[in-house]
Amino acid sequence: MDLASKETGNNFNLLRLFSAFLVLYGHGHMLHQVPLNTDLSHVLGLYIFFTISGFLIASSWSNDPNVVRYFVRRSWRIFPALIVVILLTVLVLGPLISTLSSDEYFNHPVTHQYLKNIFLRIYYELPGVFNENLYPNSVNGSLWTLPIEFSLYMSIVIIGVLIPNGRLSSALLFGVCLSLTLLWPTLSSDAIFIYGFELKELFVLGGFFGAGAVIYHWNISRYFSVTSFAIVLIVGVFMRQWPSFFAVFVYFMVPFLVICFGSMSSGRLDFFNRADYSYGLYIYAFPVQQTILHLFPELSMFWSISSTFFVTIVFAIFSWHCIEKPALAYKPKRKVKIKENDQAAQYSN
Repeated sequence: MDLASKETGNNFNLLRLFSAFLVLYGHGHMLHQVPLNTDLSHVLGLYIFFTISGFLIASSWSNDPNVVRYFVRRSWRIFPALIVVILLTVLVLGPLISTLSSDEYFNHPVTHQYLKNIFLRIYYELPGVFNENLYPNSVNGSLWTLPIEFSLYMSIVIIGVLIPNGRLSSALLFGVCLSLTLLWPTLSSDAIFIYGFELKELFVLGGFFGAGAVIYHWNISRYFSVTSFAIVLIVGVFMRQWPSFFAVFVYFMVPFLVICFGSMSSGRLDFFNRADYSYGLYIYAFPVQQTILHLFPELSMFWSISSTFFVTIVFAIFSWHCIEKPALAYKPKRKVKIKENDQAAQYSN
């Protein structure tokens, strides 16, 4: 297996797009109230997303450990597209769908509350919107991961300042998140919510984020090959016979497979590196799904998921070319030269 370079490309955009589709696919089952009988769901999609994020963000901080520039870069990546989707939802979708009059809708306190999503304070409901759907009163159920993502961005800085050694800091982040995930049933029997997400999920997804950071700082890429990819995959399939062990092994298996495949030379798949539509697909899919189900409640799940993808990809293209890509042009430049062998830095936005 050849590792990617600036010239040969990589598969991270393809993986992120695949992850966004998995989330859309899993949510399609949830919104139709049809159980999933496969692991190819929104859960796996999130694991892939957070693994890639940990790998690339660790590189970003390592190459330029400046707090201000770091958070400005992260903010330009997340907030411009988020602000647009929230405003479109509140100002366009809401009034068109809501059972309330325009005056009642815009004067309703819940409408004003929904705008707090811009600041990563997650609220799901708009007054009179999607009340009669099978999964009612949830306008954009995908947003709950964004405050988790930003919290993990902050953890990289906090741990990185306290422990400048990247190997130790990444291992600490991974170890703490994995330990708390495994011990959570004994620590709390109740769901604890903060900023619109369950606290346990911070550690679950943080484990994959931390694993991505470990792969970067510990140079695990030196073990990447077609053979190692196949061995880890086969071992993972075999270990599914023991769910308790597999629940731990998945934190090592998924990150290894994801970064290994992502680091491969893209070849003919380089088409996917021309643009990154994954974030737009992720943040627009849920309201599009709910709207389609609101307008066509008898639509089968297959056609619902298919039509959602094709409609949402149009919004994702708009988001990337009109919002995200122009915003990224304002990101501050690094003040240090990227190491020649630092492939992760070559991939990150």
